[in-house]
Amino acid sequence: MKALMDELFEAMIQKLIEENYITFENYFLDGTRLKPMPISTLSYGKNPLQNLKRN
Repeated sequence: MKALMDELFEAMIQKLIEENYITFENYFLDGTRLKPMPISTLSYGKNPLQNLKRN
């Protein structure tokens, strides 16, 4: 599944480049890592930010 997602992401980026929606002229990679949040930690109907823990 990961290989498929990587291939899809690469194809999407290539298409956006071809259509001039994005360029790498001013590309900057800051090293930010995102951590997925399990759906079970969300409270539906409430403020979604209430359940976030501060580091």
